[in-house]
Amino acid sequence: MNLDNPRRNSVWRIAVFLITLVVLLFVLDRRGTFDNTAAYFETPLAAITESFRGFTDEIRLQRYDDLYGTVVELEAQVDALERENETLRESEIEVLRLQALLDYTQQTPSFERVTANVVGRGADPTFKDIIIDRGAADGVRVGMPVESIRGMVGQVVRTTEDTAQVLLLTDTATRIPSRLQQTRAIGMINGGEPGGLLSLQELSLEAQITANELVFTSGLTGASNAELVTNRFPADLVIGRVVEIRRGTAELYQEAIIQPAVDFDALETVFVITNFVPIDPTIFSDQ
Repeated sequence: MNLDNPRRNSVWRIAVFLITLVVLLFVLDRRGTFDNTAAYFETPLAAITESFRGFTDEIRLQRYDDLYGTVVELEAQVDALERENETLRESEIEVLRLQALLDYTQQTPSFERVTANVVGRGADPTFKDIIIDRGAADGVRVGMPVESIRGMVGQVVRTTEDTAQVLLLTDTATRIPSRLQQTRAIGMINGGEPGGLLSLQELSLEAQITANELVFTSGLTGASNAELVTNRFPADLVIGRVVEIRRGTAELYQEAIIQPAVDFDALETVFVITNFVPIDPTIFSDQ
């Protein structure tokens, strides 16, 4: 055996040390002094262990502080991105709304319109109305029809220089000659139904009305109880759709309940039709 080899010498030294340590521990255990010897080393080892534990706890707390700071920074970045996305969404909605308004006005170029924003409602709670931010200075006059991109809204009933009051279709004073899309039956739209609905009255019993059929302004004059009604609205403005049909066996007419096409609570922008000239049929009543 070549004991001059440094690597082999190192191995032999470790082996001799381990054998010696095992023999020493065996002898101590046989004499009953192992516990005293272990106790001798216990205090320094405990101190070393406690120091190591404190060191690891400090590292753990430092890592927690670093992670918490990173989370707070990321949350701030997420909040900023969400606000930016919300701004972009609102801008997109506004662009789409303006595009829809432009497209709608181009569909009926024969009408001249003044675009107005809804700014409030009248002080009288019994009146179904809205206030718009256009008035006499903008060419708005009493009697002019008002619509939105979804359909008929109502009629101007009062103006100031800069504002106007619009009576909505749902008001009890509303009476509009109207026509059903498929059956072409003509009747009279009345406001004041519960839940913001309308009633289409004076429909012929022979008209085969169906649910969801659309209702438009007829542009005609009508008569009810010998009272002539001026055609205050142009033809073919959307009013709503049929949601219920009422037929009485002893009645001379049938009635349809209409859901308005316009959500009056969500109105933001309307059009005042400024070049429609209504014809008053009473000028022929004496002839």
